[in-house]
Amino acid sequence: MSLEETTYGFKWGCIDIRRLCSDKSKGWKMLALDTPRHMLEIYVTKTGMIKIHDQKTNRTWGER
Repeated sequence: MSLEETTYGFKWGCIDIRRLCSDKSKGWKMLALDTPRHMLEIYVTKTGMIKIHDQKTNRTWGER
């Protein structure tokens, strides 16, 4: 499995992980995890709560 660094993340086999955006004053961060089957956006708050949204299926998991 090859590992390739990109400008905002890395590709590792069929996985592409990259940072999307953040808000320094509020402390939240967003990451993207793309595979051939899913396009996930991962939202993490400064307290550690996580919300995951799948762009392909429009499903959302996590705390509200």
